[in-house]
Amino acid sequence: MNKDTWYKGADYFSQDFCISFKVNSTIHKEKSKYQTIEIVDTPAFGKMLLLDGFIMTTDKDEKAYHEMLVHPAMTVHPDPKKVLIIGGGDGGTVREVLKYPVNKITLVEIDEKVIETSKKFLPELSKGLNDPRVEVVIMDAAVYAKKAKEKYDIILVDSAGTRGPGVVLCEKEFLNNTVKNISPDIWVAQSESIFWGNDFRKTYTTTLKKLFNIVRTYLTYILSYGGAWTFTFASNTLDPLIPRREAKGKLWYYNTVVHHAAFQLPEHLSKTKSENFSYFK
Repeated sequence: MNKDTWYKGADYFSQDFCISFKVNSTIHKEKSKYQTIEIVDTPAFGKMLLLDGFIMTTDKDEKAYHEMLVHPAMTVHPDPKKVLIIGGGDGGTVREVLKYPVNKITLVEIDEKVIETSKKFLPELSKGLNDPRVEVVIMDAAVYAKKAKEKYDIILVDSAGTRGPGVVLCEKEFLNNTVKNISPDIWVAQSESIFWGNDFRKTYTTTLKKLFNIVRTYLTYILSYGGAWTFTFASNTLDPLIPRREAKGKLWYYNTVVHHAAFQLPEHLSKTKSENFSYFK
């Protein structure tokens, strides 16, 4: 096997474990103000977007991420009309939200080059960014949260989590400002690997529990991310285990059975049996 065909900036979870993959070609590479943006073509995953060498999305399994970030919140909320997306410059989260009859989506993305690159090289993922209901704001989301006055039904945090310019989105100040100024009915954020993100997730959920009455972790499975991946759902009034309507649009991963199953956690993530299986009550 020719080693030169393998991606050299492997996605490291620790000093002892990383993800690498074979590359057919590099389609695009540039250094923005914030990070290195790459689009590569791979035999296993098709086109892949990387930021600073970390996998963000791939043709093969992006729906397992984007559908599970969006549809649990959109089916639990009885009638969301305004959705705020933090990050998500590739457009995948916007695409999924647009399957519902929303009035407005605001996308806050710090790096406009991610949006430009996605529109050019990932058109099926980013096509929703041109919808007239979508407002794109190029701004640091931490600054946006401080100044925000408009209320939204749902906030979806589609960021790189503990990596790159999105690190600030995990901090208490951002969380406090966003909840105080925007007052969402539902908050959902990606919250790292089931295996490698435990320390981060513990701190993150502890902060959210001071802001919301209901905070629950749920799962999806993304091969390019290393397997089981988590999201965190938070609300003051809406139980995520009670969907209030059917999901919209053509779906590849999400359905009602998967929705309930996603909240059934392995023992090391579940505090109590009653919490783990509360949807049967």
